[in-house]
Amino acid sequence: MNDLNQECKYISYYVNTNYQYRDALEELNSDRFLLFKDSSLTQAKNQQEIRRINIILAGINFVYTPKLEFGYDGRFRIQLMRLITNNTSNIAGITSGILASQNENHTSNNNKFK
Repeated sequence: MNDLNQECKYISYYVNTNYQYRDALEELNSDRFLLFKDSSLTQAKNQQEIRRINIILAGINFVYTPKLEFGYDGRFRIQLMRLITNNTSNIAGITSGILASQNENHTSNNNKFK
């Protein structure tokens, strides 16, 4: 975070910049035993989220008289995000080991500022 503040008798202003970066990995695994047909459900999820946020804040204040002043504040924000998700789901017999169902899902979302 960077700050710039300036103040004199009649005019004051500020500029502030902020940069945030996040790289998170979430992993979920579950095993469920189903009562019918001696089977189990195994699920796995891996999700990676990469986020970059840039924020610029600025403001100016002008004192016209001791009882009257004018001010303006503004914000500019850019957020770029990438999300990668992998999901798998398997249903198999516990004693036989035969795979009855298998599902895979791979998703990749990428925000680009153009």
